Amino acid sequence: MIKIKQVTQLAEKGEGFRILVDRTWPPQLPKESIKIDCGYEDLAPNEGPDIWFSKKRQKWDEFKEKHHQELKDKKKLIDHVKFLERVKKNLTGV
Repeated sequence: MIKIKQVTQLAEKGEGFRILVDRTWPPQLPKESIKIDCGYEDLAPNEGPDIWFSKKRQKWDEFKEKHHQELKDKKKLIDHVKFLERVKKNLTGV
């Protein structure tokens, strides 16, 4: 199973292997304060939700479709995350 959390949420017991799936890092959050086992920034949307929604909050469905289209070109990365899910059992994306 893969859990999803915001990077600003602290790690909890039992979360298992934590992967970063984001292109930006919150400036107020020191990287060493968060447990991250590996990063998959390339799975994050090219145009971040913060930019997309700054003027288009009502377009969530359009944003999701655009991101799903981007992910079609990243099959190897997705397969690797699925492999990690099988091997590590507990996987958390932040």
